[in-house]
Amino acid sequence: MKKIITKSLYFLLSATFVFSQDIEKYLELVNKGRIDDVLSALPELEALYKNDPSIFYLKALVSEDAEKALIIYRDILKNYPDHKFADDVAMKIGEYLFSRGLYTQASKQFRLVPLVYSTTDHAQRATDLMVNSYLAIGFRDSAAFYIRQIRLLHPSLEFDKYGLAALIDPPKDAKLVRLDESKVSAKLKKRKPIWSGPKANPKIPKPGPSKSKDYVAQVGAFSKYKNALRIKNLLVQGGFNAEIVEVPSAGRRLHAVRIVRFYSFEDAESEGERVKKKFGLEYRVLNRPK
Repeated sequence: MKKIITKSLYFLLSATFVFSQDIEKYLELVNKGRIDDVLSALPELEALYKNDPSIFYLKALVSEDAEKALIIYRDILKNYPDHKFADDVAMKIGEYLFSRGLYTQASKQFRLVPLVYSTTDHAQRATDLMVNSYLAIGFRDSAAFYIRQIRLLHPSLEFDKYGLAALIDPPKDAKLVRLDESKVSAKLKKRKPIWSGPKANPKIPKPGPSKSKDYVAQVGAFSKYKNALRIKNLLVQGGFNAEIVEVPSAGRRLHAVRIVRFYSFEDAESEGERVKKKFGLEYRVLNRPK
C-alpha cells in the first residue's frame, strides 16, 4: 500500500512539473508572437489539464476577441485570486479598460496591482498607468493619495516623475514659537497693542449645487441605430433615464447610449456602476458631451 501511495504521489508531482513546463513554454511562444502554434496546441492542453486556471489564462492571451478575453480574465480573478498569474491577469484587465478610455475603472484596477500583489513585477507600470488614468479625469488628489499608499509597499519605485510632489508630500504646517519673556526688550513690552479685538466674521454663503447637469454615463456607441435602441430599451426597462445621441467619430456618425444627466462626476459614476452591476455593461463618464 505504501508503494502505491508513493508512486501516486510521484506521478502527481511529475505531472505538475511537466504541466508547469508546458505553460512556461507556451507563454514563451506567445511572447515571441507565435500565436498560431499556441492555438493549435490548446485543444490538447485543455484535454490534459481541464479546468486549470493556467489554461484559461493562456486561452485569453491568444484570443482575438478582446471582450471574451476580458470575461476569462475576470473569471480567473474571481475564482482563483491567489493564482500565480493573478497579478498578470489584473494588469490585462486594467490595460483593456485604459485602451477603451474607461479611465475611472482603469485607475481602480491599476491601483490594486501594487497594493494587493506586493511581490508583483508590474508595480511600476501599474502605478504609471494608475496615475495617467487619474490625471485623464482630473483627479490629481486621488493619484497622490494612492501613490502614498503604494510607496509604503514599494519604496524603490520612481514617484518623482509624475510632477505631483507638492500633493504627495505637502509642506507641514508652521509651528508657533513661544517667546522667552526674559529676552523681550523693554521697548517691545511698553508698546501699546494696535489690535482692538476680533471683528465679526462675514457670512459666506454656502455653495449650492451646480446649476447645470453637465455629466452623463455613456454605456456605448453603435454604428447601427437598432443596436443602440436595444440597449436603450433595456436600460429604460431597468429604471434608468437613457437617451440616444448621434456623435461624430472618425468621419462617421455613431449612436451613443447615455444615462442622463447629473450635477457631479460622482453621481454619474454611481449610476454607471449600477448599470454595470445590473446588466454587466461597461460605461464611461463624460463632462459636457456634445
